[in-house]
Amino acid sequence: MASVLSGQFITENRYPLDPADFGRCVRLIRAVPELEPSLSQMRDFGKEWAAVVNNWSYWTQLYDNKQGEELYKEMKTAYSAAPVPEDYQ
Repeated sequence: MASVLSGQFITENRYPLDPADFGRCVRLIRAVPELEPSLSQMRDFGKEWAAVVNNWSYWTQLYDNKQGEELYKEMKTAYSAAPVPEDYQ
């Protein structure tokens, strides 16, 4: 996420697998708030990233409220149900 949104470096791009991974995404956006308007670009990197973007607000709320188990459940459900974006290669 950092490499895509910042454009400063290239690295392997993986979606958050669990609340700890998602927390790193949240902390990145909070540390560099000017990246938040570009968050929607992550949809181009697969159905899981599209799910992250589509659920960002709700998942962030769960993360902030320390509801890790519920967040994990929501993430797994969203990833398994997420359709492949139309323009995904």
